[in-house]
Amino acid sequence: MNRILAFCLALFSITATCAYGATGYLTIRSEPTGAMVSIDGVRIGQTPVETYKVAAGQHNVLVEFSGYETKRINIEIPPNEIVEHRVILLKDDSYRFPDEDTQRLSQQKGKLSIITEPSGATVRLDGRLIEERTTPFMIELAAGEHEIELTRPVSDLLRKEFSVRKTVRVEPEQASVLDVDFGEYLKTGCLQLDSNERGRIQIRSQQGNLSANSMAPGRFDLFAGKYSLHWNDNFRDNSFVFDVQSDSVTHAFVAFYKRELARKTMDDVPGFMTLDDYLGKNYKPEYDRTQKTSGLRWKYRHGRTNFLMAAFWTSPLLLAAIFEDTPGPGANIAFGAAWAGLMTWSAIANIETDHEYVLDEEAASRNRDRKAEVNAEYEAKRKAWTATLERLNAEIDEKNRSIRQANSELPPAGVKLTTASGAEYEQI
Repeated sequence: MNRILAFCLALFSITATCAYGATGYLTIRSEPTGAMVSIDGVRIGQTPVETYKVAAGQHNVLVEFSGYETKRINIEIPPNEIVEHRVILLKDDSYRFPDEDTQRLSQQKGKLSIITEPSGATVRLDGRLIEERTTPFMIELAAGEHEIELTRPVSDLLRKEFSVRKTVRVEPEQASVLDVDFGEYLKTGCLQLDSNERGRIQIRSQQGNLSANSMAPGRFDLFAGKYSLHWNDNFRDNSFVFDVQSDSVTHAFVAFYKRELARKTMDDVPGFMTLDDYLGKNYKPEYDRTQKTSGLRWKYRHGRTNFLMAAFWTSPLLLAAIFEDTPGPGANIAFGAAWAGLMTWSAIANIETDHEYVLDEEAASRNRDRKAEVNAEYEAKRKAWTATLERLNAEIDEKNRSIRQANSELPPAGVKLTTASGAEYEQI
């Protein structure tokens, strides 16, 4: 009896030891998070469930979330191992366009689950945008083929979004799945563009009519493919074609040559004035003429004419009135006298004093001496201005020599170059 009892105790110990060792661990994550997880009918909590200890073997896992479809999964848990499982829950509703007619609603239907990695893509179904919905989700469709366009934003320099078009067939009374991994299409690389100084560039895609303006130097994310780079080096327009490989960096170099400085002229010298301007500002001559009276003269030409006309017309009238026995001699005499007086007055009124202007030698001498002094001052200033101009142009010539030297040392775009940091530029 004691032997039988000892054997049973030993068997129980061995069984318990084996049972204790046959365990594993289960990690469950879901999208969205917060879903209730049940293992073999026992609720264990909400997602994410991290390294939950369970017995090794087959287990029935149930993932539930309000408003989403329920997922049932059979999971094999190996002993002493961690099993991770990610569950994507789709909304359990049927999306229909608001203007679908009764005939379409009466057709046979199926369900389509649309999943993308990463999520958040907008969907166009048969050319019509499904509003306020982004992947992942499930829709109910009429059985048959449908065109699906998935679009999501990207960080490419030339593109703001990327689209993938797929044709799917929905079977009647069945659930179909469209799973798109954007990573298979969004194969990106990088352009590392260096330059000797900051300047404007344009990158154009060779696969489509896409272009973007930017500044060099810089690092640009681009889809894998063929591109062309355009820039002006301050003398002419330049361009070259380059390839961007997936998950790689393409190095390139562009040169912006400096223009030589223009030489200065006298007009660029501070304070410079021409001789006429300098004389107008610094030379004020005094008046060197004296006025003298030289006699009388007719102020206007017609004064003398009036006097002669008075003598010509008045004389016959006076003679006829005196010597001829004509009626009314007194009237003729009065008329002739009045006419002669009028003409005489007009002639006398046009007589004025005649003046003559004589050069004042002393004033003229002083003006000549002052003008000579101002000319001498201007000549001294002109020499100073000339010296300043030569100094400025000498500085410009030195800068231009440096510019020409720096321009000659710049490599052509894309030529292999090793810098102090060890970077190399491959021929593109």
